[in-house]
Amino acid sequence: MAPESSHESAIRAITSYYTFLTNLYLPPDTVIHPPPQGWPSITPQSLAPLNKNATVLHLLQHFPYFAQPGGDKVVLAQGTWPVPYHDPNFQTQIQNAAQREYLVEPVYETTLPEYAVCLAKGTRDGCYIVLDTSRGVIVWGKPAEPWGNKTNDLTPNDIDPAGPERWKRSETFEVPDFFEMLKGKFRRMEWMPHPSGATDVYEVDDQVEESESCRVLKGILRDAGWPGDGEGGGWDRKGADEKMVEMMDELDDL
Repeated sequence: MAPESSHESAIRAITSYYTFLTNLYLPPDTVIHPPPQGWPSITPQSLAPLNKNATVLHLLQHFPYFAQPGGDKVVLAQGTWPVPYHDPNFQTQIQNAAQREYLVEPVYETTLPEYAVCLAKGTRDGCYIVLDTSRGVIVWGKPAEPWGNKTNDLTPNDIDPAGPERWKRSETFEVPDFFEMLKGKFRRMEWMPHPSGATDVYEVDDQVEESESCRVLKGILRDAGWPGDGEGGGWDRKGADEKMVEMMDELDDL
């Protein structure tokens, strides 16, 4: 991921996805953008415990982040929260080794190398999103997930399933393709805004049989004109929000 154009491509891809989410369901001021010189709080010193190289630090300095003022935290996927590298409180927490592993390491008892960084990490039901700058890819998976049929530039024989690089044993995408894939899940209504109004995602792509709440929610979105222009705009978001409030009063299977 050495060429500058690759850096800019990754920054554009993440920024585009965050903007998409604010068009879809997040408040517009949820996404905060760095100044032209990058986040002043992100320095080699402030993130020193993570031992990241200059490429990773440059990207983290220029990525957008979510404002997390309290209450419901914004997610990138169901049960999966973005890592707030720009936040001074986070930078204090990573001084502690146990906290550091909990916050930024995608797989138990592993440490990402200097060229890789965890962009988001989930609970047991969530996933991890790792940017591997040495290959210029996003690795997307779950900590206990088997290899399976993956779109990966590596083979099972390349990685020890019990070794320190086992975080690589998951689906792998070019960075822009990954965030377009996530947008596609929303466009196809495999992922949807949670009707509770929380900053959570309602994932239904793994439902064996579509639930009543899922059918109702899809109907609300379609009636409001979703997917609109394909980038989160061009549909009646306000009307859909109102219908979702009514839905929560009537259904109890969410």
